Amino acid sequence: MKVLVVDDDRLIRKMARAVLEEEGHECLEAGTPAEALRLLREARPDVCFLDFILPDMDGLSLLRVYSAEAAEGRARVFLLTGSESDHLLEQARKSGAEGILRKPFDPEILLAKLK
Repeated sequence: MKVLVVDDDRLIRKMARAVLEEEGHECLEAGTPAEALRLLREARPDVCFLDFILPDMDGLSLLRVYSAEAAEGRARVFLLTGSESDHLLEQARKSGAEGILRKPFDPEILLAKLK
C-alpha cells in the first residue's frame, strides 16, 4: 500500500516511515501543504496521514482543497493531531477525513488505520 505522511515535524514523518516500511508499505513524506498536494495529485497514495497544524495552511483546509478536486481514486485521509477535541473529529469528517490519529501515535494504531 502507498502511504503519504504529511507533517512539518521531520521526526514524526521518520517514525511513521519506519513503522510503515517495516510492514512492507511504500511511504512518501511531505513537510508542507504545497508538497502534500503535489504528492496527492501525482503519486496518488492509497492513504494519507495529514497533520492538522501545518505552515501556511491547516490540515482541514488542505483536505478541503484535495477533496474538491479528487473525485475518484482519492486517498483515504486520517488527520494527525494532538487534540482530544470531539469537535475536531466532526470537522475532519465533514471535510472528508475518515478519522483521526492522535499524536503521539501508537504504531499498532497507525497500522490498524490502514485496514
